[in-house]
Order: sequence, then structure tokens, then C-alpha cells
Amino acid sequence: MAGLLPPEATPAVIPLAFSLGGFAQIIAGVLEYKNGNTFGMVAFTSYGAFWWWYAFLLWTVGAGWIKPPDPRGVGVALLMWGVFTLYMWIATFRTNFTLWTIFLLLWITFFLLAGADLGMGVAWKTLGGWFGLATASTHFTSPLPSNERNFRTESDNGRRTYPEVITPLFSRQITEVGGAQE
Repeated sequence: MAGLLPPEATPAVIPLAFSLGGFAQIIAGVLEYKNGNTFGMVAFTSYGAFWWWYAFLLWTVGAGWIKPPDPRGVGVALLMWGVFTLYMWIATFRTNFTLWTIFLLLWITFFLLAGADLGMGVAWKTLGGWFGLATASTHFTSPLPSNERNFRTESDNGRRTYPEVITPLFSRQITEVGGAQE
């Protein structure tokens, strides 16, 4: 979507969307449920289901089993995922900075991709692709423990702190109250 690969590369992406994007995230969601992490469960299972939807869409259209859907239908679906992700982002305000950044970039990605499919132009799709790459790079280059409770420590003033969070652009230590300490 960022314009880095030709459309002929889509068949290489579909299995990745099924396995890493879908299956692995749904398994992670089930494990988060077992750990008592409701946010992690909702996030992983929801986005795992999203990737299965997207992979099935590409696969069935590519195989000729269904006609390509009207882009406006896909745009509305992406818009709804953007709204859901916006709400999930609000829930990250009291977590760590990395998680907050991932969800910020992700809701922007969904809105840009939705705008492209709703007729705002190809530039929106390209920009949405770049935001998607920024989201992925933030996710893959940052520590995201599955059970964050194991990584919290008590500071001298009794506030919980998290380990220093390092992303490609930022390095901060986050306290439970949500304040960043330089």
C-alpha cells in the first residue's frame, strides 16, 4: 500500500496475513485471557480476526471465487476498524508509551486507508501504507511483554514504573499515572 511492492507481490503477503497477522495474534489473545489481561485479549483477538478477514478477502478475490467488492464497502469496514482502534488507543493512555504510540499510528493508518477507499485519492492509500509501516516498525522494534504486570516495579515514591521504553523515535520511562520522565 505504501507503493513499495507491485500488486503481483500480494500472493506472498496472504499467507503471512493468515499466519502471523491472524493465527498467531488469536493465539496470543487466548493466552492474554489466561493471564487476565483483558486489553491484550481484546486487542490480539480483534486484530487477528481483522487479518483473517483481509487475507480471506484477498485470497477469494484473487482465486476468482468472488468478485472484487466495491471499494466503498472496504472503506466503511476500514473506517469502523479505525473507530475501534481509536477507542483502543484511548485505553492505552494509562499504559506505556510504546503501546500508546502503536495504537496512535494504527488508528491513523485505518482512517487514511478508509479515506482512500472512500474516494479521497490514491495519495491517502500511499500515506496509509507508510503509516502502517511506521506502526509495524514501532511494534517490532519495541518490547511488548505479554504480561506487563511482571515488568512493573515500585519506585521510591510508591508509584509504579515500567522499564524504559525504546522506540525508533523516543526513549522514556513511563509511570503508572501516565507521566513521562526524561
